[in-house]
Amino acid sequence: MGTGRFADSADVADTGIGTAPIVNMGAYEAAASVFLVGTSSVAVPEAGTAAFSVSLLMDPLGQVEATVARQSGDPDITVQSPALLIFDSANYSVPQTVTLAAAKDADCINGEAIISISAAGFVTAYVTATEQETEVPTILYVDANAAGANTGSSWQDAFIYLQDALATARIVPDVQQIRVAAGTYTPDRGAAVIAGDRTAAFGLLNSVRIRGGYAGSANSDPNARDIEAYKTILSGDLNGDDEPNSANNSDNSYHIVTGSGTNATAVLDGFTVTAGNANGEAMLGYDSGGGIHNDNGSPTIINCTFSGNSAGYGGAMMNYQSSPTVINCLLSNNSASFGGAMAIYHSSALTLINCTFTANVAHTSGGGIWNVPAEAGTTPGTAEGLGTDTPGTVANCIFWADAPDEIHDGLGTLIVTYTCLAGGWPGDGNIDADPMFADVNNFDYRLLPGSPCIDAGNSIAVPPDYTDLDNDANTTEPIPWDIQGPAGPGRINGAAVDVGAYEAVAPPPPVHNIAPVADAGADQTAFAGMDATTQVSLDAGGSYDQDSNNLTYMWRWRVADANYTAEGISPTILLPVGQHTIELIVSDGIDYSLPDQVVVTVTGPIQTELKVYPQPIRRYRGQAGIFVGLRLPAGVTPEQVSPEQLLLYPGGIAGRRPPHLFSAPAPRWGAGFQSAFFLKKQLLEAIAPQARSVELKVVGQLASGQIFFGSATVPITP
Repeated sequence: MGTGRFADSADVADTGIGTAPIVNMGAYEAAASVFLVGTSSVAVPEAGTAAFSVSLLMDPLGQVEATVARQSGDPDITVQSPALLIFDSANYSVPQTVTLAAAKDADCINGEAIISISAAGFVTAYVTATEQETEVPTILYVDANAAGANTGSSWQDAFIYLQDALATARIVPDVQQIRVAAGTYTPDRGAAVIAGDRTAAFGLLNSVRIRGGYAGSANSDPNARDIEAYKTILSGDLNGDDEPNSANNSDNSYHIVTGSGTNATAVLDGFTVTAGNANGEAMLGYDSGGGIHNDNGSPTIINCTFSGNSAGYGGAMMNYQSSPTVINCLLSNNSASFGGAMAIYHSSALTLINCTFTANVAHTSGGGIWNVPAEAGTTPGTAEGLGTDTPGTVANCIFWADAPDEIHDGLGTLIVTYTCLAGGWPGDGNIDADPMFADVNNFDYRLLPGSPCIDAGNSIAVPPDYTDLDNDANTTEPIPWDIQGPAGPGRINGAAVDVGAYEAVAPPPPVHNIAPVADAGADQTAFAGMDATTQVSLDAGGSYDQDSNNLTYMWRWRVADANYTAEGISPTILLPVGQHTIELIVSDGIDYSLPDQVVVTVTGPIQTELKVYPQPIRRYRGQAGIFVGLRLPAGVTPEQVSPEQLLLYPGGIAGRRPPHLFSAPAPRWGAGFQSAFFLKKQLLEAIAPQARSVELKVVGQLASGQIFFGSATVPITP
């Protein structure tokens, strides 16, 4: 191998014309003073070292001092030893070892540094040193509220800007997922973008799944995922000053997301994309795709909501020579001149499955979708009927209340099946019927019970879970979720998949329940008091349920013309004298029992004869006591009388000596009386001082519990 044409010799002065190195005279170029380096690049493990060798090509005919230093690049890479190499005629051809070191750092980026070897009169040699990260992540984390190191390595140290995570994923090929916590993220925030730049967008990446809907660092389980509860918003409102109905949005992003140049492994999952405004230069594509712009890209968009976006073409999404797959998405309240929600242009083959298009507006045509070819030398919308007829597939979707029409298919290539579309559309399984949204005024596009879209889709059209939404490593199962993610009812929740982005909650399966049995207990007999009423305790303890469900108890009965109720297993109720039929019904929460009845007979007091001595009763004179004799009811013997003392009313005064002295009855009345003695003082305290007579009642009780009594009006004198 010869010497290069321009090679400077350190030991010869430059006398020619020009800047060194200066060409030699003649056909041969003298050999230059150069270093022989063992490699042009070296990999240095993080927190480790690596080496390369250096020698000289020719005898320097003296001593050469060569300096080794990091010229530029990652400051974590340093020259550990030696920083100075000394060569002479004795050792110039012996390789000397240079050791580099890479410091442990917090990031996950394989940094590079340029190491130079230089000496006076020598051509400087360079070695590229690359740091090899020892802990390369497969998942990056983004959380606007994280307060850690901002490296994306964990929820605690999450990036606060999504753009920084995307920038890292572009240079770290091991990254497979980016998990984004609840919050609002704009594409003009991050280390490599300029605040307020309308051209900035979140660029999707092949082999990277970007997923929103995570709880984030503020939650005890930051990996908890609920797309509805932990809403993750990608917003084009760069200044946060938008007003209702897209007012004041002239400074919003042209595109919030771009999927250009991607394939189906670039995944956007679980986001709300809103407030994009593509009103810029058409030649640069800034007039189309306010939400997402796909130019020669075929990303996968799943479980996303596009709302409040605007553009000249495709308010929510523009597809130019692109074939995206859009699954379980809601596109609502977007607007454009052409394609209020979506524009499909120039050989684009869309796959659209289980999506809902509603309340989108096109000022010209295609409120939901505008599908046209391109004609050479024209701009979108100026001609139809030319271009490549690339078919698009629409299955299990809803197009409702878009204006001025649902789909404008200038190519006639959209294959639409099992879709609910206002005005109808040719194709298998298509229907033209109100989908019965839950509450359009509050943007709730779930299906009400009875919706014609429930179980009306084609389950075979539901694609496999090739993006592994549920992280179970099963990518052949059907997609497991609807737009609501893991907190929703699942994607197929009935006889067939529902039409639209939302799966209705299936009614609970029929319960094969055995009705409970009511037992109101045995018939009862009770005795009323002097007020002709008594309290009765009911007992439903014999009721049961074969399914072991908890029971509730409902009692009801009538007294005269009034209805009464009670609850509980053993309520106490008040009943008057008479015979009462009380009905019991029990419930196990599913079924009611047949009624059962208990008959309660309430017997009133027995009135007998009462004798009082003395008469009249003297207030201030006479004896201190009052003797009474209460005749026993007919057929009752003394043994059938309760040992309780007789009571005198008014006052409820108890007899002062045992009343059952039948062996020696009071001489003033015959046998068959129960006797008692009461203190006159107590009686007088219970009546008015001016009273001239008093009706006395004396009450006794039989052993059965029944009351008997007698009454007598007795004069009172001074």
